[in-house]
Amino acid sequence: MVNDTNNEASQVRVVFQGELKKRFEAVKRHYCIENNAEVVRLLVSLKYEDLKKEGRI
Repeated sequence: MVNDTNNEASQVRVVFQGELKKRFEAVKRHYCIENNAEVVRLLVSLKYEDLKKEGRI
């Protein structure tokens, strides 16, 4: 894993198809989020908190 020590923004472009698209849309509906980027931000934040609680980061 590489530490990002500079202040450059990370960008992600992902195309969801098939089953993964269904899962992504289900998460959007569950959290009542309309913006795809906000869903990704939420999922990253939730996983980060899980890893932090486990002492893995």
